[in-house]
Amino acid sequence: MSCGPRWAIPASRSSSGAWCQSPAFACLRLTGDGERVTSVRLDLTPSGGATASYTLSCPDGVTLSAAESAFYIAVEGSATPCDAVFTVSVDGVETMVQKTTSAKTFAASTVVRLPVVACQRNLYQIADCWPDDDAPVGIVFSVSDGGLHGKMLSLTEQAGNWGA
Repeated sequence: MSCGPRWAIPASRSSSGAWCQSPAFACLRLTGDGERVTSVRLDLTPSGGATASYTLSCPDGVTLSAAESAFYIAVEGSATPCDAVFTVSVDGVETMVQKTTSAKTFAASTVVRLPVVACQRNLYQIADCWPDDDAPVGIVFSVSDGGLHGKMLSLTEQAGNWGA
């Protein structure tokens, strides 16, 4: 059963509830294998500027399948190119980060569609199997950037005489 696209409205409205300017829309399209998306956060950072965050909450969850699900987030329109980072929460836990490969312009009254991506767990914690539990190659022993980057110890390391 398809529930259709999900929308988020930005917090940047005037006290009367009117838009401060025409919004733009960022669209993240995901596929998956039964993952239940509970929120999508979009962080937009212009070069040398402050990051603006927008969150789409899905209280009932959106179950992903091979058919793409579109998540639209309304953002304040701007002619300034921004780096965009989507953080996807599955069952309430941030498990995936999708970054744009280059800065994007979110001009007023436009829709910026990012390529379709498969939902995958790419945020790690210490002691997680890398790259996943099904086919582990190593064990994570250090993380940075909230679990997006880190170091792992290979499962094929051999005992030996180091420094000899």
